[in-house]
Amino acid sequence: MEKEIREKLLNINTDFYSAFARSFSTTRAKVQPGIQRLIENIPEPANLLDLGCGNGIFLHCLAEQGFCGSYTGLDFSPKLLADAQELNRSIQSIKMDFKTIDLSTNDWDAGLVKVSFDIVTTFAVLHHLPDANMRKVLINKIHKFLKPNGAFLFSVWQFTNSQRLRKRILPWASIQMSPGDVETGDTLLDWRAEADSGQIGLRYVHLFNEPELSNLAQETGFTIQSHFYSDGREGNLALYHVWVKEG
Repeated sequence: MEKEIREKLLNINTDFYSAFARSFSTTRAKVQPGIQRLIENIPEPANLLDLGCGNGIFLHCLAEQGFCGSYTGLDFSPKLLADAQELNRSIQSIKMDFKTIDLSTNDWDAGLVKVSFDIVTTFAVLHHLPDANMRKVLINKIHKFLKPNGAFLFSVWQFTNSQRLRKRILPWASIQMSPGDVETGDTLLDWRAEADSGQIGLRYVHLFNEPELSNLAQETGFTIQSHFYSDGREGNLALYHVWVKEG
């Protein structure tokens, strides 16, 4: 993907979360069923890195389930990180740290070079990163940060399984782009919420399929331990994967 196109797609999401962070956060007041299913298998004492931690609801749920390890949450939205810190400020059983970091930058991991983790999570994040090579570089870094036999838990949006969300797909021409500018699966969606008084936001999303994820795991040295669909009215709005770094 050309650098200019990649930057334009990244800016779409940066602008969205800058303008709509508050209303978006209200739609994420509880963890999705798929995340809850994974939490039940997360060991209580663990060193966990959460990429794209958002408003911190995942950490809050971890604490409620008895998690007592250490947690590092990274996100590029200062507004969402402020929500995360406020939501979890009373937790005493978990050593937590929040950092404002943009995963699309080449050196986002500079402050983590001497740290290793038992678990890395990234829920509803990978599909917002354009360029297959950028995503591969990110996952290679995740592999590096994990301890032997560590687990990478993540989800990707399957928005075409929702009739309502399929209606939100916009043509690339609406932002002076063409399908030839982007990669297969790249999609432009609109966002609407009552709290935003009718304002319409835009989001870039990449639609993953199972063969694509299988190839990505193989290319980055991971073994797929399990995968399943969950969330939404039909229970198939997100695809969850558990990858393991064989030690």
